Amino acid sequence: MDNGAVLGGRYTLRERIGAGGMGVVWRATDARLDRQVAVKLLSVPAGLTEAERARFLGMFVREARAAAALESSYIVPVFDHSADGDTPYLVMPLLSGRTLRELLDTYGPMEPARAAETAAQVCRALVAAHRAGIVHRDIKPPNVMVTAEGTVKVLDFGVAKFVDARTGAGHLTATTDAPVGTLHYMAPERFTRGGDTGAGDLYSLGCTLYETLTGTTPFTGASAAVLMYSHVHEEVRRPSALRPGLGAVWDELLLRLLAKDPADRPDATAAATALDALARPAPEAAPATAATSYVLAPPRRTGPAPVRPARRRLWAAAAAAVAAGALAAALAVTQPWRDTGGSGAAGGGFDGAAGTVAPAAHPETLTEGTAADSRGPAPAVNGARRGGRVAVVESSLTTVDPGNAQAAGDVKLSQLAYRSLTGLKTLPDGTVRLVGDLADGPGAASDGGRTWTFRLKPGLRYDTGEPVRAGDFAHAVERTLDPAFSTDDDLMRRRLLGLSGAERMSGAELPSGAVGTPDDRTVVFRLAAPCADFGVALSGPSGVPVPRSWTGKPPSAQAPPTTGPYKITKADLSGGKGTVELARNPRWQPDSDPLRTAYPDRFTVESTGDASTAGKTLLSLAESGVPVMTFTGGPLGRDSVPADARLRTLTAPAWYARSYFVNTRRLTDPAVRRAVATAIPAGQVLRASGVSGTVTHHLLPPGVVGSRGFDVFGAGDDGDPAAARALLDGAGRTGQKLTVAYRSDQFHGAAQAETVRQALKRAGFTVTLLAVAPEKFYQDTASYDVFGSEALTASLPVGSSLLPDYFSAHSAQGLGHVNWSRLADAGVDGAVDDADAAPDIRTAGARWAAVDRRVMEQAAAVPVYVPTLAFTVSKSLRGLQTDGYGVSALRACVQGG
Repeated sequence: MDNGAVLGGRYTLRERIGAGGMGVVWRATDARLDRQVAVKLLSVPAGLTEAERARFLGMFVREARAAAALESSYIVPVFDHSADGDTPYLVMPLLSGRTLRELLDTYGPMEPARAAETAAQVCRALVAAHRAGIVHRDIKPPNVMVTAEGTVKVLDFGVAKFVDARTGAGHLTATTDAPVGTLHYMAPERFTRGGDTGAGDLYSLGCTLYETLTGTTPFTGASAAVLMYSHVHEEVRRPSALRPGLGAVWDELLLRLLAKDPADRPDATAAATALDALARPAPEAAPATAATSYVLAPPRRTGPAPVRPARRRLWAAAAAAVAAGALAAALAVTQPWRDTGGSGAAGGGFDGAAGTVAPAAHPETLTEGTAADSRGPAPAVNGARRGGRVAVVESSLTTVDPGNAQAAGDVKLSQLAYRSLTGLKTLPDGTVRLVGDLADGPGAASDGGRTWTFRLKPGLRYDTGEPVRAGDFAHAVERTLDPAFSTDDDLMRRRLLGLSGAERMSGAELPSGAVGTPDDRTVVFRLAAPCADFGVALSGPSGVPVPRSWTGKPPSAQAPPTTGPYKITKADLSGGKGTVELARNPRWQPDSDPLRTAYPDRFTVESTGDASTAGKTLLSLAESGVPVMTFTGGPLGRDSVPADARLRTLTAPAWYARSYFVNTRRLTDPAVRRAVATAIPAGQVLRASGVSGTVTHHLLPPGVVGSRGFDVFGAGDDGDPAAARALLDGAGRTGQKLTVAYRSDQFHGAAQAETVRQALKRAGFTVTLLAVAPEKFYQDTASYDVFGSEALTASLPVGSSLLPDYFSAHSAQGLGHVNWSRLADAGVDGAVDDADAAPDIRTAGARWAAVDRRVMEQAAAVPVYVPTLAFTVSKSLRGLQTDGYGVSALRACVQGG
């Protein structure tokens, strides 16, 4: 079957998205219900006799009936099944998520609590199947999907059989002799003709869970014979021997699941109960394993605990700091590590006790937290002591006013001093929750997501001693509507003023009642349209209060009163250069703060005005023994750190996708735009860029809720000029003229543009390259057919912070990110509205993924790669950790120089 084929007069195949043991899976459009579905086509082996073919087709029918007989939220249902000519097919929901195989390949072994929760949901699917008399027979990581909403779905009951002999199902395989399944996960009795029962599924689950926790299957023989022998005769190594710290309870459960005798294994119900208990950490262990997404730990008398990471732009940029404490809101997964004792040259120190840090965070798992998640204080850092100074080097800071903070470095600086209405908190298993920071919870939505109500925690004060009042949040929004404030990110304007352009301009007035304050502790936002993730927008500078007594505005260098661990004692910035100093805020209330810890006495932030000078300054400070780092990932690349320097380099993927925009008003024929998208060689553009990165074919960058890999046009990493030429020929547009523009100051811009030109030429286009001065580039975008590569940036880990600004027809009328593609598509705009009206963040994520796909189907942009960022820090700083959007300091520990 080819792209565009129609099955049963109803299902149009759009994109091949996978293959399983029984066939090939396509994304398709259901014309009758106007929805996206997954269609599984039976792969009929060649060379079958008529009898064998009839039997094989019977197997496929049984797959449909087996799946249709099951009713469980943990099993993928079957919508329809039929045949188109000689091709049978199943129709199922199109899921947004990743398989357990993909998660393990990407992130490695799971934290135990998360692994237990995942396996428990698989057990619930098996409970439903076994009660219906159905055995799955092929439980393994590729057949377990974790959806965008966080629910586990068991895939592919296509190798199942009815246990009840009355069904006459028998083995679903071409012969009655060969066992069906995957050898690494198959039960011993499958090789000894012991029969197929539900106990075999529990053994396969045990193998899967073993790999989820340890990174390897129980047996790893080099041949099929060795694997079979191992399953039947060899003892399983205790998982705690591969992953110290799992404990006896994990050993006991896994060894029961992997028992040779099926009678010794728990059934699915008993296994689910045991796993549920392991998914809930013991209450007394919570303080030692809890994690927070900010890291500036207070001087507290309570005992040890862990910490959390950083954000960029509004939410995830890069690093912030440490030397005995450190920085700003983001995400992480805890994992034990140890350091020997020592005190830093800056005066902070670490006493040598074991600590807990997070090596990775998964902001794509973001969900709403609870009031309990929002309580303070943040856990203390094991063994950390007060004192010392951390030096931060940046290439360009512009403001200390959170109301004007849009660039990454400005936001990071703001997060050291200011708390927001909400925040992002990472749990020990790496999942992330939206919680209350100054508010007592993540916010309550009503009126279909148009009204959001927040209740402030009691007793909050600024560093001036003045109380924090609800009216301060209204004032904070009102003041940023003044023309003196930046409009680079107009998220609050869009939400509160609506999508019409004129009202979103600087100088607009806040509509009456847009931010209500019925009393001093209650803030009510009334939005112009529904927004499922509005609370996330308030986790950055947009959620910082400013007292009504404060009337300062840019270009004033003064900082408003602070609410966080530090206050700004000096701000001398001009033209991206200068110094900012921060000292402890004695009125910060750590007992109400669920996100931050603070140990350094002060931070000194140097902004040099350019990357070259920043790199030299960083090296000089490091050589003098001062603990040093950056907020935003520069200024030294991975290969720029001298071998003998007191520095090390951490890396993380960027929070944006480099992409080419396609002018849909100049290239009105969709086939021509698709030819452009099919021809552009993403991998070659990445190589021409001279930077490290990962090829991408979709718009939502890593870490955004709903981000998932797909390639609409199937061009692969190096493009497909032949397929592009066929599209162009089919549209009668061979020789189509294109103007491809790039910024003359862009790093390797000319090399990238030439790579694109050559590919488009091979596809049949006539291409003119245009180098444009940076001061004119964005003024002339209407005259380009294609231009790039531009950074499509998500300022928050939600699709609403990226896709509407770039691709909704409304965005062309306002400020902020312009709709450079000039896209005006009712399907895209409707999908945006649908995502905004979702009932929660996870559902919205799935819908933003659908917006991503719709934009790609219009070929309004061509994503090419996500850069890998390098972060330079002192070797003496410990506890620094990368997440999807930068680096954060999770433990205030300075050792040696």
